[in-house]
Amino acid sequence: MNENLTFREEGDVVVIDVHGKLTSGKDSRALRDLLRELLDAGYRNLLLNMAEAADVDSAGLGELAAGCASVSQAGGTLKLLSPGERTQHLFGVTGLDAVFEVYDDENTAILSFYLASGFMVKDILRSSSSGVRR
Repeated sequence: MNENLTFREEGDVVVIDVHGKLTSGKDSRALRDLLRELLDAGYRNLLLNMAEAADVDSAGLGELAAGCASVSQAGGTLKLLSPGERTQHLFGVTGLDAVFEVYDDENTAILSFYLASGFMVKDILRSSSSGVRR
C-alpha cells in the first residue's frame, strides 16, 4: 500500500486517510488500487478523509470521480471528509460538488451511512454501547 493512504474501520464504514498529495502518477493509482481492494474485500461504505491532503490535481480529481463511479457500481457509497478550500473550489468548477456528499465532521459523516441505510439512531447507540458493531 502507498504510505500516503491508510485506512481504518469504524463500524461498517472504512475511513481512508489521505496524507500528502493526490496527484498524477502513483498517488492517484494508489487510491484506485486501494478502493478496488476494499470493494473486493466486501466493504461498501467508504469515507475518504482529505483533512491532510496537501494537494489534489486534475488526475487526482479524475481518480476521485472514477472511484465514486466504481464504488457506486459495486453497490457502495464513497463520501468525502474535510477536503481543503482549493479542492472544494475545484469540485465546484468541475461539477463534482454535485457528485459527492461532503462532510466537515467525521462522526456526522459516519452516522450518515447508517441513516441512509435505514438504521434508527437508537439502534446505532444501542449497538455502540453494547460493543456490537454492525
